Amino acid sequence: MTPGRTVRRLATEADVASAARDARDLALACGLSGVEAQHVATAVSEVALNAIKYAREGAVELARSERAGRRGLTVTVRDSGPGIVDLEAAMRDGVSTGGTLGLGLPGARRLMDDFTIESGPAGTVIAMARWAGGLLATSLPAAYEVREGTGGVALAQPFRNGLLLGVAAGARADDVVRSWRARAWQAPTQLADACRAALDPAERLGCALASVSALDGRLTWLRAGEVGCVLLRDAGAVTLHPPAGPALGRDGGGLLRAATVDLRRDDVLVMAAGVGGDPDREASVRARFARGALEPRRPVEGVERRSTMEEP
Repeated sequence: MTPGRTVRRLATEADVASAARDARDLALACGLSGVEAQHVATAVSEVALNAIKYAREGAVELARSERAGRRGLTVTVRDSGPGIVDLEAAMRDGVSTGGTLGLGLPGARRLMDDFTIESGPAGTVIAMARWAGGLLATSLPAAYEVREGTGGVALAQPFRNGLLLGVAAGARADDVVRSWRARAWQAPTQLADACRAALDPAERLGCALASVSALDGRLTWLRAGEVGCVLLRDAGAVTLHPPAGPALGRDGGGLLRAATVDLRRDDVLVMAAGVGGDPDREASVRARFARGALEPRRPVEGVERRSTMEEP
């Protein structure tokens, strides 16, 4: 067997468990963190279970990979079953043709950086990958505008297969945003935790942070302190707000719990920090989302395909 490459036949749940353990071990060997490796193992388990459930048997291939200077693990799960009749439905949460909760494929997609399905009468092939520290998106799921101002500092930058948006207000807002830029693969709650830890004991910080996933059209966001943040939907009607809270502080004050919503095409997120209500001193970021969940594509030569994988 080629070093760094493992192929395991799938026929029983014991095979699935073994493949998941192999995936976790090889992910760790590739330099992924313990959490990242567990995500890979969970995704492999979910997809492999689908293979034996619907096709009765299959195979999983694990291989070390490298892209853009990052090490990672690629996973290919194949079966020779009848194929997925409605792939669009199968990739939606809560939909299942087998009487289960239907969380396997959508959940696996969210756990991995890359995810592709090809399914037809000859069988199904699912290719996935997870990279140490994540990969930045090559195409962003939104059009955005960042406005400079003295009331705060705003940013918009590529995130893990998506977009990171943020606004900070406080004495060291510049330092906070600079640290966000250096941690481009961390989620909003991790970024808020990091900037809280850097605060002086009596210092307070206002912030709004959001990550937008190009994989599943989801927005995860939070707000703390005097930074406005709102999602506009349906011709400007304000329908969704992030959880509100006091300013972040070293004493544990402030909100680190994030909310997650499914985006629609043309939803608009606005985050702003100002001084005394003066719009000329306001720093803001405004993003209009180009899409929500993965959009339908035509089957190619009898094979229906969904892809969120980047080209090497």
